[in-house]
Amino acid sequence: MMVSALLVDDERPVLDNLESILPWHDMGIKVSGTAGNGMDALRLAEQDKPDLILCDIRMPVMDGLTFIAELRERGIDSEILLLTGYQEFEYAKTALKHGVREYITKPIDYGMLEDVLKSLAAEITLRKQKESELQARNKEIGFWVKRNRIREVLTGEAWSTPSPPISLAEEEGESYALFVAEACMYFEQTRQWGVERKREWNKQMSEQLEAIVQTRFVNPFVFQVREGEWCIAVEDVLQTEPLSEPAVLQEIAEQFSGISAGTGMEGRLLAHPGPLQILDLAAVYHASRHVQPPPGERLCLLNGDEYGGGRKNADDAIETAKQYIAAHLGSDLSVEELADYTGISGSYFCHLFKARCGMTFLEYVTRERLAAAKALLAGTSYSISTICSAVGYRERRYFTKVFHKHFGLTPSEYRDRLRAGIHATG
Repeated sequence: MMVSALLVDDERPVLDNLESILPWHDMGIKVSGTAGNGMDALRLAEQDKPDLILCDIRMPVMDGLTFIAELRERGIDSEILLLTGYQEFEYAKTALKHGVREYITKPIDYGMLEDVLKSLAAEITLRKQKESELQARNKEIGFWVKRNRIREVLTGEAWSTPSPPISLAEEEGESYALFVAEACMYFEQTRQWGVERKREWNKQMSEQLEAIVQTRFVNPFVFQVREGEWCIAVEDVLQTEPLSEPAVLQEIAEQFSGISAGTGMEGRLLAHPGPLQILDLAAVYHASRHVQPPPGERLCLLNGDEYGGGRKNADDAIETAKQYIAAHLGSDLSVEELADYTGISGSYFCHLFKARCGMTFLEYVTRERLAAAKALLAGTSYSISTICSAVGYRERRYFTKVFHKHFGLTPSEYRDRLRAGIHATG
């Protein structure tokens, strides 16, 4: 991992000496460019983003200190080593303010300069290695977090361990294709198999299927949903060339069918090329389990007709949930019921609902029930018990307790105040 360096000095002999005298390669440094003034240096720095800059202070067009200030203004954080014949303290103080690491005077002591450069190069190399390792680790973590999120949306499985959240805005900006690979007649063909043989066969199929799709797509999300069935989600489908070619999908289907044929099963691939948002995946997956393609067909292409168009985005799903809640306030509402109605998993529904509404599902339902109760208390002569039942509470005592907690009055007190023309709290 070489460190890149930009050399800046208006004296050509100084640049020539820097390039020829110092053992750059042995120090692990590659000179990416040279410049004779700050303006040219700024252009090269923006273009090449060097790790290290050796720079004179006094130069024409743009001096070194102005160049460094512009460099920092543009977010370029190269390490800077100043070379100058001026030793005034004010220069050094200004330079240090912009994060200059060293201040070396001319005439240059090349032995000392080499020592300084070696030290800086080693420090930069170590930092770059750590940054590279961190990026790789974060990328791997991000892949598994997203994979678990997709599994959760598709199957309702909760995460086994807490993971960093993915923002809803990020999720909604993504596009997916979904493939469902299934070994037809799996349960009939494996009826006589033992548990260990089933486990080993499914494991081998998972590995082979993953190998097939990884040759065509970047980081596909492949996981087994149940025995004899796998889901593959491909991200960024709008930029994925193979999905525009039906022959590629047919080839994947043929290869999958080939690896499952050894035990008398016929593999088939149900594919929706997308673009799908994350909430669409559950609708497509559940619909695929009811699709019956013609006999012998190994590839079945799905579209919106098979699953009613899906839930097009998070806002649609939550608006649908709100409408359902408003129409069923008198019923026993549950997360599971609403999640099933909107076509997404329970845990993901809770996450989505709170993010969109700013409160939990239970808090929202309570608020809506109490708002409906207030309207009935003010606009009808129904009894408290009738209103209690109408807004989904089975016990009047509990309804009164919740009402009082939110408004500081019992339902009877609230109605009495309204009748007396007294402003009611809440």
